[in-house]
Amino acid sequence: MGRPKAWLDFRGQPLLSRVAAILAPVVAPMVVVAADGQEVPPLPEGTEIVRDREPDLGPMAGFAAGLAALEGRADAVFLSACDVPFLRPVFVEYLADCLGDADAAVPSDEGRTYPLSAVYAVGVLPLVVAMLKDRRLRMRSVAESCRAAFVDVERLRSVDPELESLWNVNTPEDYAAALRK
Repeated sequence: MGRPKAWLDFRGQPLLSRVAAILAPVVAPMVVVAADGQEVPPLPEGTEIVRDREPDLGPMAGFAAGLAALEGRADAVFLSACDVPFLRPVFVEYLADCLGDADAAVPSDEGRTYPLSAVYAVGVLPLVVAMLKDRRLRMRSVAESCRAAFVDVERLRSVDPELESLWNVNTPEDYAAALRK
């Protein structure tokens, strides 16, 4: 993107602030993981900021930090990137309902998975820590290594007909398209 996504203006507020506000009614406690020293935009009251102290290990290290912060306080977490401006709370609730006794509920579309828009049992923390130790950093590997419920995106259309919750902003072109929407 060329600049921090968390601070991209989206309809008058930083993108991370928007995503956190969308999640606040359905996620508690809410933990935002930021890099050591990273400035974070304003977040809903009560949001905890956890620092990822392992640089250059990508989302896996942040996931481990967030899981560790929630261990003993939550059974499951919704993992999200900060760049999903059209995320819907009902999407999160639906995935949480799909978790059942699985370790993860991950959207899937003909073999493509969305591990950064998924619900995970906090109990996957030891697996994530082991993966970090082995430098297995692909987020998809978490779902492939645990008891995952892969939720076909067609089922998700019942709560998000256009699957906008899965639309992320990775490029300046994606950002411009999201602003036009």
